[in-house]
Amino acid sequence: MVQAPKVVINNEQVWKAIKAKKETNLGFYLYQPSMLLPNLQEHLNGIVQVRIPARYLSYQNPKVKKRAIWGTGIYTDDSDVVSMAIHSGKFIPEHHDPELESNDPFLMAVAGKSMESIRAATRKQAMSPKTYLLGRNGDDTIPEYDIKVTLRVLPKLQDYTSTIQHRIKSRQWGGNHDGVSFYVEKVEQLKKGEARSCGRSSLKTNLFRHERYRKQAPRLMNTESNRPSKPIDHVV
Repeated sequence: MVQAPKVVINNEQVWKAIKAKKETNLGFYLYQPSMLLPNLQEHLNGIVQVRIPARYLSYQNPKVKKRAIWGTGIYTDDSDVVSMAIHSGKFIPEHHDPELESNDPFLMAVAGKSMESIRAATRKQAMSPKTYLLGRNGDDTIPEYDIKVTLRVLPKLQDYTSTIQHRIKSRQWGGNHDGVSFYVEKVEQLKKGEARSCGRSSLKTNLFRHERYRKQAPRLMNTESNRPSKPIDHVV
């Protein structure tokens, strides 16, 4: 049996490039599949935390299914955070192999059943509410906890290598990436609901922080409107 060639990833130069740079905390973000983190080119060696609600922590996440991930070990900054966490091995979702029934079209084809029987089984399966890896009540692989993913900001690579790891095949990219890279430092569990509640509390904190200025704004506008205007000097 011919074994697949082993892929060796060497990113030593990237780590050398940030040795002299101070590590900075860049705050946290609440994950959504459509989320893209901001441009962090001026924050190399910065640490970003991404809090991810439980409902996104499965292979059914749309970004995971689309393989929105470029690189191996070190990823492009437009890669999906859940996909990076899984591909890096820092977080492995639960996975259930699909259960094939005796009338499954694939098994019937392997068993040499007639094409008419296979077509009938295919039509019946298409009308079934069941889908791959989904139970009747939705995705039954969603965990009972949220997670917090810690990312480190690294310089961009010349090439990002594609590999298959933990049921995800990352994509290859090379030559012209115009952003930075991310490395998954660690993944920590949070209580279910904590990821979103932290996001709300942070938002409220920022609102309260600027409440005084918000209340002052109308008074300042009224003061300006009631202030006598400066006479205009006429040029003779």
